[in-house]
Amino acid sequence: MVQHRSYQIILAFTLLSFVGIALISQLSLQLNPTESVGSIVVRFSLPNTSPEVLEQQLTSKIEGALSTIQGVKKISSQSMYNYGYVTLELEKRINVDQVRFEVAMLVRQLYPKLPKEAGYPVIQLNSNEGIEKQESFMTMQLSGNGQSEELSRYVEEKLNPKLASVKGIYKIESYGGNRLEWIVSYDKQLLDALNINEKAIVDRIEQTFKQQGIGLSKNADGQLIRVVLNNQNRDEERWKIPIGKQNNRIIYLTDVAKVYQQARPVSQFYRVNGKNTLNIVITADKGVNQIQLSSQIRGKLSEIRNALPQSYQLVIEEDSSQYIIESLEKIGIQACLALLILLGFIWITIRKWWYLTLISISLVINLALSFILFYIFEIEIHLYSLAALTTSLGIIIDNTIVMIEHYQRCRNLKVFISLLGATFTTIAGLVVIFFLPEENRVALTDFALVMLITLLVSLPVSVLFIPSVMERIRKNVVLQTRNKVRVLRFKVKISQFYLKIILFLKKYQKTTYLIGILVFGIPYFLLPDKIAQPFFAVNIYNKCIGNEWYQENAKPVLNKCLGGTLRLFVQYVYQSSYFQSTERTVLNIYAGLPNNSTIEQINDVFRELEDKAGEFKDIDKYVTNIYDAQNGTMRIYFTTKAEENGFPYRLKNMMVQLSAQMSGIEWNISGVGQGFNQSLNETETPTFNVKMVGYNYDELERQALKLKEILEKHPRIQEVNINTSMYWYNRKLLHEYLLKSDDRILSIRKVPKKQMTDLLTQLSAQPSPDLYSFVNNEYIPVKITPLESQKMSLWNIENMALKLDSSIVKLSGFSKIVKEKIMPEILKENQQYLRRISFTYFGSNVFGEKFLEKTLSEFNRTTPIGYKAEKQSYNWLPEGKETQYWLIGLVIILIYIICAIIFESLLQPFALILIIPLSYIGVFLTFYWFDFNFDQGGYASFILLSGNVVCAAIFIINEYNILREKCPFSSDLSLYIKAFNHKLIPILSTVLSTVIGLIPFLIYGEKEPFWFAFGVGTIGGLLMSLIVIPIFLPLFLKMKN
Repeated sequence: MVQHRSYQIILAFTLLSFVGIALISQLSLQLNPTESVGSIVVRFSLPNTSPEVLEQQLTSKIEGALSTIQGVKKISSQSMYNYGYVTLELEKRINVDQVRFEVAMLVRQLYPKLPKEAGYPVIQLNSNEGIEKQESFMTMQLSGNGQSEELSRYVEEKLNPKLASVKGIYKIESYGGNRLEWIVSYDKQLLDALNINEKAIVDRIEQTFKQQGIGLSKNADGQLIRVVLNNQNRDEERWKIPIGKQNNRIIYLTDVAKVYQQARPVSQFYRVNGKNTLNIVITADKGVNQIQLSSQIRGKLSEIRNALPQSYQLVIEEDSSQYIIESLEKIGIQACLALLILLGFIWITIRKWWYLTLISISLVINLALSFILFYIFEIEIHLYSLAALTTSLGIIIDNTIVMIEHYQRCRNLKVFISLLGATFTTIAGLVVIFFLPEENRVALTDFALVMLITLLVSLPVSVLFIPSVMERIRKNVVLQTRNKVRVLRFKVKISQFYLKIILFLKKYQKTTYLIGILVFGIPYFLLPDKIAQPFFAVNIYNKCIGNEWYQENAKPVLNKCLGGTLRLFVQYVYQSSYFQSTERTVLNIYAGLPNNSTIEQINDVFRELEDKAGEFKDIDKYVTNIYDAQNGTMRIYFTTKAEENGFPYRLKNMMVQLSAQMSGIEWNISGVGQGFNQSLNETETPTFNVKMVGYNYDELERQALKLKEILEKHPRIQEVNINTSMYWYNRKLLHEYLLKSDDRILSIRKVPKKQMTDLLTQLSAQPSPDLYSFVNNEYIPVKITPLESQKMSLWNIENMALKLDSSIVKLSGFSKIVKEKIMPEILKENQQYLRRISFTYFGSNVFGEKFLEKTLSEFNRTTPIGYKAEKQSYNWLPEGKETQYWLIGLVIILIYIICAIIFESLLQPFALILIIPLSYIGVFLTFYWFDFNFDQGGYASFILLSGNVVCAAIFIINEYNILREKCPFSSDLSLYIKAFNHKLIPILSTVLSTVIGLIPFLIYGEKEPFWFAFGVGTIGGLLMSLIVIPIFLPLFLKMKN
């Protein structure tokens, strides 16, 4: 086929290559991979609301509506102070967009039934690790001579709609410009005397400013225009609204209230470099080409600037795409150097221009065809996928070299079986990525997919394109090796020397096996000191291995003798490893204030941090984001020079010292060096935690109080807390003031409870507007508050005289205000309420556990159906961490199956399987000797080596099997030596080319995440394979001398 259709094959590959090159600009290009969606979160808020009130008025209603959605694995909710959220954990393979649409539809239907003080619920996609990371993509600052409300209005009405037309923007937020609101402050006593209530004021204002549509009309251009009736008067008479009538006299709003404008209260701050300007923050949509998006936004900004008012200035303060461009330039330099070194190595070893040209052309075609598949399967191009693309260059060249060498010598395609096996064993190593824990899988999924596609594409290119080109050029080029006699003499000498080594090793075969096992290591050091479960065999184990003398004297020696390089890697490398971020060096500062703090207080805290940061020129910029009155963050970015001279570490120490001077604040300073944390938890760390579940909140509280009484009877338990938070980050104490009234006195005085609470509500200033009115051609919030609300205090409330119908009463006469500790949050899972009870046991934990187990067992027998209490424990090992070890076995099984099919043998694949762990010795020693950090790149190197190491052995064994068919009466050892000779040059070329191609990824040093660990790990394993394969492969194969 290749000989007769070479022209058509070359033309087809060429045309497809042009298509792939044209699709490069359409690929998704970003810095980090997009995390997969694991759940949908609906967030909501209700200002100055306790968790219990929020649960009743918002959480339960939203959770009940969303519980009807299909495809939800688990629904949970959390109600906290001021805000809460409902989380829908989705089943696998569910259509996320469809579920999101259903959630949006249900929320829209439910919103009119929610309290008017509540904002519109926000729907957010979550990754499997937590909240989806959607940091700001671009920040702009608008400045001008106008007032802040004018700038804010211009951004909302003019700027944001134009920017929103750019495709790829997820959301646009503005900070810093305060819009105005109207305040109607009325005299409560005067209204009572006139027999007018607050509701009458709200209704009359709403009717006065209501826009009433009276029909549709067409303008000169034929466009439909909605015609409305405007009932508004002139500015000086706008608020002269009739609200009642007294003795034939009309009472106007201005007679009983003061109406004025003021800036809305600030609830958030967002500042860049401490400037109080108006900031426009743009967040990019996931999967978008961020460099292309930045270019489109800048183009739109050039149009916007031409239409700006004369005194306005709009500048870009932050653009994260610039860092992506710098990272891509760095990766481009590495890739180009790797490619040049690879091609240079091939030229030095082979010295044929046509050979080098053919490899270069096939490489371009491989990449171009891969781009087509990247586009079809919507694969994102980021740091890890670029790593896979660059790494695959070496494997693509390996396949090309093997095919050229074989086709030049045999003029057939029988080597395809070897190429297929080598490629599929490498793919088998990549398959395990999809079984890794989420924290690793997110980073490496695209790495595996890119490697998978490029490897599969390399097969048709090697089998079809390479032979076709060689058929076309064979008439013009003499395809033979120079100095053939010299090469043959070299191979003969190598064969004689290698034969002597094999015979020597076979003579001491068991000793060689033992040395290999001990060098790799036996995981004896992982055995526990003692086992707690009471079994007969366990007792023997504890008496022998758990013996104190054995643990102190014998075990350390045996660990060193038997542990090998595996022990060195696990104890000195893996346990101290950490995953590095691909982002810039950033110092993250979090500050948290206690509940009931004000926005001004937390703003003052960050002002001090900003003043300190502004003193240094080594800081590129610092971004402050204050979310609410209790939480805020500050991100400090450094110049390139500062990152190299250690300034970030010095600044972190300065910030730690500064934070120590401010008491009563929770701090978390991280991103550089060892993290600093200062907790505000006002509760002691308990010895034991009990989790209680039930379907009724009040009944669950009663059961918790019942269990509390039982536990506090024990002399070693002093205090039991039934309001402990389920989460470590939400341990701030939360209190509320309760108005406790005497029902007997209320009934004697005939005072209705509801009327009393309504009066107190009217005297309180609400944080949210009462209504929105169309004033001056825009909707402006209107707050209606009594004058007395400005003077409200606990003493005033207790001693206030309240008019109830015809009687006047004082609250202190039949009630009192008490301060009580309440739950910091209310949790639910699948419509079941959750509650945690914690206590400290003064004594041995062993006896404490026995007492708790016995107590809970007896307590659960008395609880109603649907209620349960169980001991809660923690597993500090991340979920799924222990599952990584069995993945090595999965790789081995897959490689065994592939090789068994290729070789048509059940025994020969074992020789390949045993090569893999021995080659890992090179990885272990590389990270141990040079004290390198083992990050995401280290995992990737193990994955690549699992399949790559056996490739060389596959070529040798496949050639060995072919020779056995041709020469059935020759000795197996002589045939193996001959097969080794045939594949020696291709194997050395492929392994060394891969090693040399990875050297450029080491030039930026260990601070480069992923690349450095990936490079040193792969190089160490491949170099070790050059020692392991010649020594152990002939021993593992069953051969006769």
